Amino acid sequence: MGESNEYKKYDSEELLVILSMAEDDEEEAKRAFYELVERHKEELLRYCTTMCNTEANPNKFQVIFDPNDAIEIVWNAFYRIKSNPNNFDMAKANTEDVEKAVGAYLKGTVKTEFKKKYFGTDEEIKIEHEYEVDLSEDGKLIPTRAILKGMTKEIEEALMGLTVKEREVFIAYAEFCPNGEYIPREIASLLRDKLDLGESSLRVYNGRAKKKIQERLSIINRNGK
Repeated sequence: MGESNEYKKYDSEELLVILSMAEDDEEEAKRAFYELVERHKEELLRYCTTMCNTEANPNKFQVIFDPNDAIEIVWNAFYRIKSNPNNFDMAKANTEDVEKAVGAYLKGTVKTEFKKKYFGTDEEIKIEHEYEVDLSEDGKLIPTRAILKGMTKEIEEALMGLTVKEREVFIAYAEFCPNGEYIPREIASLLRDKLDLGESSLRVYNGRAKKKIQERLSIINRNGK
């Protein structure tokens, strides 16, 4: 038990580094892996179960998503990371909190395994990433966007008060990484291209949009009391 507790002192990024040195010390890498699993498995299971339930209704893919598959998907994700632990890059994270950043990275891997299980090939997976960037200056929202169905009237009104760049980045993050995952590479590239943004600007615009929306909602709440 003491040996297991020793790995609790490492943050999750350090655990990934230990995993990457498995050839030097296989036993140490194994213990680091167990600690990584123990630390993140419950959150990943909740995330994957929610994803199965959300995709199932409405089901545009005509695929049966089973929440009971979540355990298998999460384990596949962990073993994918165990096989290749070097892909995590803190510089690409949307937060400076290491645990949240690694958690988002793990969720991204779970999402990849989710797609692999239900769609199989990369070509089929790309269907989910069909996306349109709205460059209109009138502030009106594209009514067919699925993500808007889950937004309150107050948030929709706040969105119309954002700049085009803030609005489009916020909507893309809300759709593709609502739980802090990495935004899909092709969506990030599309946003940067269409909105003429730099490599690291997406996080800045998303943060700015969130702040403006929170300020707007605070005013509404104060006025409503």
